[in-house]
Amino acid sequence: MQGLFKKIGRLVGNDITVLITGESGTGKELVARAIHFNSHRKTEPFVAVNCSGLTETLLENELFGHEPQAFTGASTKKIGKFEAAGEGTIFLDEIGDMPVSLQTKLLRILQEREFHRLGGIKNIKLRARIITATNKDLVAEIQNGRFREDIFYRINVASLHILPLRERKEDIPELVDYFIGNVRHKLRKNIKGISEKALEMLKDYSWPGNVRELENVVTNLCLNTSGNIINPSNLYKYITKLNGETDIFDDFIEKFLIKYEGKENLLDILVPELEKRLIESIGKRTAYNKTLMAKLLGLSRVTIQKKLAGLDEN
Repeated sequence: MQGLFKKIGRLVGNDITVLITGESGTGKELVARAIHFNSHRKTEPFVAVNCSGLTETLLENELFGHEPQAFTGASTKKIGKFEAAGEGTIFLDEIGDMPVSLQTKLLRILQEREFHRLGGIKNIKLRARIITATNKDLVAEIQNGRFREDIFYRINVASLHILPLRERKEDIPELVDYFIGNVRHKLRKNIKGISEKALEMLKDYSWPGNVRELENVVTNLCLNTSGNIINPSNLYKYITKLNGETDIFDDFIEKFLIKYEGKENLLDILVPELEKRLIESIGKRTAYNKTLMAKLLGLSRVTIQKKLAGLDEN
């Protein structure tokens, strides 16, 4: 995190265009916001636009706005995102998905620092800083004819690459603290922190969804934790679901140790209870057929009879 903070620090004192790259969910918008809110533009708007979430026509209207009667149904003037950003920052997320025809119009804005609304003729000065982000390899996109090379050089004045969370697991404790703080503030949940064991479980996971996935898991944990510390027992079902597999013995032992924390003579507690539960379960599965029970448990039929008699007495 410190290395990333240093890179952000070098960008907050100027207005150059920044390209942020990294896998989906790595926190590209968080970095863009950090640049904006630590710069002299921090009191001005931060306007984010997802270039992959809209059709070409809708995206163009979203970015530039329109004049009345610019097209069918346009009864009033609409202010676009470039204009709404004022002297703040406009963040063009997933710019690698922007249609090539729209890239041409963006190039003029980058070159001339002005634009006009759809259906309009008046030039409007762009006063906002532009920060872009993508999860694509733009060099490869250029080679395949899906991204303009001249646009790339305009937006790549300064670049920041964010590593996937699996390659920077040392950042997880700081991110978890940050997300817990957000939940504490926004949802008024008195979560004080996370135990070391639970934190290690988070570190052991590969996080294919990156920071966004971690945030979602931590938020869910905070909402569903009855105490004020996130423990392994709170976390286990999430990690099991995420990993798609589980070791049933690890699960059992972890829950047993949590339940009997502080107790001594754990084998004296565990073994009789485990044997009792196993015999009862096998009995139900076999309709208490002693021959079949003996075979499944690896015991003699006589031993099975004695153990069942002992269960009846208890």
